[in-house]
Amino acid sequence: MEHDQRPLCLHLRAGIVADAATPLRIPDLDGDPLADGRTYYLSDETLGYRAGISRSGPRDEDVVLAYTEFTVVDTGELSLLQSDGTCVTLRAGDCAVLPSGVAIRWKQPGPVSRTFMIFPGLRGEPASAVVKIDPQSDLAASHGPARELLVTSPPPAAHSRVWFEASSGDLQVGVWECTPYSRKALTPAHCELMHILSGAVTFIQPSGRSWTVDAGDTIIVPAGAENTWSSEVTVRKVFCTIG
Repeated sequence: MEHDQRPLCLHLRAGIVADAATPLRIPDLDGDPLADGRTYYLSDETLGYRAGISRSGPRDEDVVLAYTEFTVVDTGELSLLQSDGTCVTLRAGDCAVLPSGVAIRWKQPGPVSRTFMIFPGLRGEPASAVVKIDPQSDLAASHGPARELLVTSPPPAAHSRVWFEASSGDLQVGVWECTPYSRKALTPAHCELMHILSGAVTFIQPSGRSWTVDAGDTIIVPAGAENTWSSEVTVRKVFCTIG
C-alpha cells in the first residue's frame, strides 16, 4: 500500500498535542532569546515558519526579539513590559504577535505553556510593538469560502478583522467569524493556525483522518494538507496565516 505523504494537521488542546505527532529534530534558530523550552512539530523553509509548543519556568529578563512570532498562551500568565512603559499581560487563551526587534522585559512568575508560530523568513521587518489580539473586536463583512466548494446552502456570512500584517503581505493575523457551512476538500497553498474562540469545526483529510476542533483548541493546517470543513454552528477564531 502506498504511504500517504501529504502533510497532517496539528491539533492542540491546552498546549497538549492531541495526536501522536512526533517532534522534529531540528536545531534552535540562531539568536532566539526564547529558544529554551521550544519543541517544534512543523517546519516549512519555503514559507519560512516553524511551529510548536514552548514550555518554560519562571522568567524575569530583558530580551530583544530576534524573530517575529505569533503565540497562544495555553497555561500560565506572563507580562511584557515594553520600552515605552506599556505592559501587555497575556493569560491562558490570549493571543499576540511579538514582532522582531522589539525590546521587552519578559516576566512570568510561574510555568507558562505557549503554542507558537515563529517566522525566520520575515527578519528585517521594522520593529513595532507587541500586538495583543482582542477576541471580541468588531468585525467587517469579508469573503467566505468559494461558492463552488460549498456543499450546503445558503452561502455562509463571514466577517473578519486583520490585527497585524507583515509589510510583505505574507503574514496576517486577525479574527474571523462565519456562520455554519460545509465545503468540499481543498488543498491550501498557505499555512494557517486557527485558535477557536467559539463554536466547533471538523476537518477531514482524504485518508479519513479527522479532527474536531472545539472552543479553546488550536489547529495548524500546513500548506498542502488537503481537507474538508464542516461546522454546524457559527465559528469565531483567531487566525495566523503565512504564505
